[in-house]
Amino acid sequence: MYRLSTQLRSIGLLAVVGVTMLTTAAHAVATTAAYRAVGPRRLADTRPTSSSGFSRIDAHTIRVVVDADAVAATLTVTAVDTTGAGFVTVWPTGAARPEASNLNVTRAGEVRANTVTVRLGMAGSVDLYVQTPTQLIVDLVGLFDQAADATAGRYQPSNAGRVLDTREPGFGATPLKARGQRSIPLPADVPTDAIAVAANLTFTSTLGAGFFTAWPAGAPLPQASTGNADGPGQTRAIFTIVPVSATGFSIYTQGGAHVVVDIVGYFTGPSAPLSSVGLFEPQDPTRLLDTRSGIPGFVWPGGTIELPVAAAGHAAAWLNYTSTDAFAAGFMTAWPARTPRPKSSSLNAPAAGVAIANAAITNLSSAGIALSSFAGENLIADLAGYFTGAPDVATTQAMPNQPPATFTFGSSADGRALVAAHRKGSDNPTRDVLVIGSMHGEEPAGIRVVDALATIELPPDLELWTLRTMNPDGLATGTRRNGNDVDLNRNWPGSLYPSVVTSGSGPYPMSEPENQAMLRLVSAIESRQPLDWAISYHQPLSTIDCDPARGQRLLSACSAFSKTTGTPMQAFLRIPGTMTDTMNGLGQGQWFTVEFGAAQPAETEVTRHVTAISLIGR
Repeated sequence: MYRLSTQLRSIGLLAVVGVTMLTTAAHAVATTAAYRAVGPRRLADTRPTSSSGFSRIDAHTIRVVVDADAVAATLTVTAVDTTGAGFVTVWPTGAARPEASNLNVTRAGEVRANTVTVRLGMAGSVDLYVQTPTQLIVDLVGLFDQAADATAGRYQPSNAGRVLDTREPGFGATPLKARGQRSIPLPADVPTDAIAVAANLTFTSTLGAGFFTAWPAGAPLPQASTGNADGPGQTRAIFTIVPVSATGFSIYTQGGAHVVVDIVGYFTGPSAPLSSVGLFEPQDPTRLLDTRSGIPGFVWPGGTIELPVAAAGHAAAWLNYTSTDAFAAGFMTAWPARTPRPKSSSLNAPAAGVAIANAAITNLSSAGIALSSFAGENLIADLAGYFTGAPDVATTQAMPNQPPATFTFGSSADGRALVAAHRKGSDNPTRDVLVIGSMHGEEPAGIRVVDALATIELPPDLELWTLRTMNPDGLATGTRRNGNDVDLNRNWPGSLYPSVVTSGSGPYPMSEPENQAMLRLVSAIESRQPLDWAISYHQPLSTIDCDPARGQRLLSACSAFSKTTGTPMQAFLRIPGTMTDTMNGLGQGQWFTVEFGAAQPAETEVTRHVTAISLIGR
């Protein structure tokens, strides 16, 4: 099946996150292991000023020796001195590089960190691959030692939930200052001899660039980091295992930030009973889910999908979750499928279209794992291993993943919402049509068609997507261009752009947030099935732009549309950077432009267009 998102990623127009292969089975390693808290401490640093702890395999790959006696390790991997967008993958030495990723960078100069749990390979080492040249820092958090049963080091879920939120009055409503720290006592359900807690740490409204560290309360501040921010006003979330003392653990922020701490579990201490429940079963890194690759497809705003992770004999799984192509800043929550949804988040997308990853230990139910999205996004899940035990019992019904009746899919240059609407004539439509009422602010006639479409009863075979406008800035001011003074219909990467650049085309193809959002919307729609038809309304030429070079299918549809509406057909000269030229070049010739005249259309003319859209493709 044709996938627009695959083609868009191949030419760099959507975020690239590892690869798109969907894998459903993991390579099991025949061992169980107990956790040993040993860090945080620095293992390797590739920066020229502090180069140590690694050997270089090739221009993109390094090898780090971790521990020859352990079977797996938990590491913090940080990308610094980045040169562009790309991903980082960590895997056992001696195994093939997996089709999975652990960390994503979206721009040059960005500093990003993530926690990685990975099986150790030959001589207790791991290999790290960078897609785009970058420096790497590797800090050791803890080790997993082979054990058939154990007292200490077994993972146990906690009901503690949120134990700190410095934004709230109960916690002072004051951020930690630069070079500030705060201690957090152990929750009531965590034994005082526990060796570590599993926690999601969120640093938000950062005051400046700097690193964050979590370590046992009462111990000296370590020379290692848990996460990083590279500027003010950022939100950075990172899941990690924090070693603890009897009095809890401490958090340090170099640059200052509000801090949110959610505890999801702990690792038992020496007073715990001998048991095999909660031991770790490492797996070779395996991609379990990539919604960009087909079923179940894009996770719509407020939607939930299920990941049928192997639950028999397993109470939880260590996964690396990645969000990409998000419609807006928001969060994803992962929890045992078909059980009550928690209030905490597992992954935070900081802005539209940004690729971001975060590790998590997610409890399982007999139905696997549920993943919900607040803003709408593609989700990727890579498995690192399981924790032994009994899964939760699924007690509720599966939750739906359907496009809302109306939803925001991005923002304009001036911050105005881009809003789409979705309707179906029945549960099983066979035609998928997108209608864009306005792209230029001084050409509003097509909005009347979109508004009229919202009032009619749709044919049972029609699924309809509509946008009143994709240029709310221009519509608000009655001008052609957006808030950046760019003509959106000259900013697409058509076949002639940028060799022929017209006035207002923007600094580079796809520079504008409206066009980027439009690509994400179309990619989301086509993650389910290809669009059959897309119609973009303009003024004032009173014609249908239909290029015969795009094939008989498009020509036949345009001819029928012309006959129903009474609008003549005309193939325009190809104009650089237009949406229909770009989309038809990527797809199969299903996009065309309809131009009203200079005056506002009469009601009868609007009705004819509504009828033509209802019938298109029949």
